[in-house]
Amino acid sequence: MNKIYLILLASIFFIGCSEDDTLSAESKILSYNIVIDKQEFTGAINQSTKTINITTNSVELPNSLTPEIKISDNATITPSLTTPQNFNQEQDIEYTVTAENGEKTVYTVLVTNSDNQITFFSITPDETTFEGIIDETSKTITLETTGLELGSSIIVPEIEYSSTAVITPDPSTPQDFSENVNYTLIAENGEQVTYTVITNNTPLSDEKKILSFEILMDGGTLEGIIDHETLTILVETDKRPNNNAANIEVSPGASISPDPSNLQNFLLNEDVEYTVTAANNTSNVYTIKLKRTAFYNLTGTGQNGQIETKYYSTANPFLYTSNMDFSLPNTRMLLENDTNSYELDFTLNDSFTTDDGYLRNEYQIEFPANIITATDYVLKYEVDGQIEAESQYEIDILAENAPTITSYNQTSYYYNDTLIITGTNLFPGVRIAAHNYTIYQYNDSHVDVNAEGTELSLLLYYNKAMFPGYVNLPSPHPTPIALYKDGRFGGTIIVDFE
Repeated sequence: MNKIYLILLASIFFIGCSEDDTLSAESKILSYNIVIDKQEFTGAINQSTKTINITTNSVELPNSLTPEIKISDNATITPSLTTPQNFNQEQDIEYTVTAENGEKTVYTVLVTNSDNQITFFSITPDETTFEGIIDETSKTITLETTGLELGSSIIVPEIEYSSTAVITPDPSTPQDFSENVNYTLIAENGEQVTYTVITNNTPLSDEKKILSFEILMDGGTLEGIIDHETLTILVETDKRPNNNAANIEVSPGASISPDPSNLQNFLLNEDVEYTVTAANNTSNVYTIKLKRTAFYNLTGTGQNGQIETKYYSTANPFLYTSNMDFSLPNTRMLLENDTNSYELDFTLNDSFTTDDGYLRNEYQIEFPANIITATDYVLKYEVDGQIEAESQYEIDILAENAPTITSYNQTSYYYNDTLIITGTNLFPGVRIAAHNYTIYQYNDSHVDVNAEGTELSLLLYYNKAMFPGYVNLPSPHPTPIALYKDGRFGGTIIVDFE
C-alpha cells in the first residue's frame, strides 16, 4: 500500500515539472515599422542593447502614430500593439515584452533623422541676388554670377537646410565666393555630407563706346564722325540743329545719358555731352562738336548777329560765314534760284580761327549788274563742283530802279558835319551802324534828296553818341552807312566817325 502511494506521488511531481518546462521564455520584439505618408520606415532592432533605431527622412512625424510591431509567440507587450505613440516627444518610447513564462524584456525606441541636405543657397552682392543650382548627385552648388569683381566677394550667404542637421561653417559667417567654399552637414543620425559651392563669375563688360551717332533732322540725318581717343564726335553740316533729338548706338550692355530722344540745341557754344556707362559702371563722356559749314548772318550795315534779306541789286551787304575758305582752288560763292545762277564777287574784310579750329570770315559781296529780280535766291558754297552748303534763308533782290552811289563828300565826319551822297535813284533813307553797336535810322524827316534823286544830304547833328570822340572813346571808328527804305537795303559806304 505504502509502495503504491509513493509511486503515485512521484508521478504527480514529474507531471508538474514537465508543464513548467514547456512555457516559452521568448520575450522579443521581432519587427518594428512605422508608416508615414505611405512611406514605411523599418526599425533596426539590436537584441543585445534592446534598442530599436528608426531613421526617417524629411517627412513630418505625427504626434499620434500606431506602429506595426511583431513580438515572440505567446508573449505580450505593454503598451499594447494598438496604442498610438507620439514620436515627437523628448522622452524615449519604451515597450515591455513579457514572455509566456513571465520573463520581461524592455525595449527602447530611438527615432533619428537622416536629413542632411541644403535645399536653397543664394548670395546677394550689391542688391543683386544669385541663386545656386544644387546638384544632389555631385553635392555641388553652382552660382552663375555677373559683376562679382565690382565689389567685395566676401558675402554672407542665404542658406536653407535640413532643420535637424548641423552645418559648418556657420551660415552667418561671411565667405569669399571668389573661391570654392565647402559646407558640411551632419544629420541627426550622424550621417555626414559635404557640399562644394562653385562660383562661375562673368565679369561685366567695360565697353562704353558710342558706336554710331546721328542728329535727326526733318527729312534726313546728320551723321557724326566718332573719335574714340579724344571722345569727340564731329558733325559737319550747313544745317541748324537747334532743337533736335539724336539716334545713338552704344556698346552692348551700356547705357547713355541724357536720353538721346531729348531735344538738344547743338548750335550752342556750350558743347552737348553724352555719358556712356558700361555694365561695370565705368563711363566715358563724349562731346559733340558741331562744325557748321554755313552762311551765317547777312546784313546791310555790317552788324553781325542779324539776318537781313531784302536788297536792291546795287547793294553790297556784309556776309558772315563759318568754315568756308574761298581762297582754296575750285571754290565759288553762288547765288541761285530755280531759274538763275550767278557767281558772286566779294571782298574779304576779316578772318580768324576760333579756339576750336573753326574758320570765321566776313565778306562784303556784290550782286552782278545783270541780276534778275526775284525773292527766292539762295547762297551756295561750291567746292570742286559739289555744293557743300547753302543758306537757310532766301534773299529778296530788286533790280528795277535800284539806287547807286557814285561818291560822297568826305571820308571822315565829326558831329554836326553834313553827309552828302551823290548817285542815281537816291531816296530819303539811311541806316548808320555806329561804334556803340547801335543802328541809327533816318528817313525823310531828316534826310533831304533833290528832285532828280542824284543827291542825298543828312546833317549829323541828331545823335552825338554816334561819334566815339564825343563820348571819350578811341576814334576814328569805321562806320557803315547804308541806303535804306521800306526794309530794303541799297549800297553801303564805310567812312570814319571821329
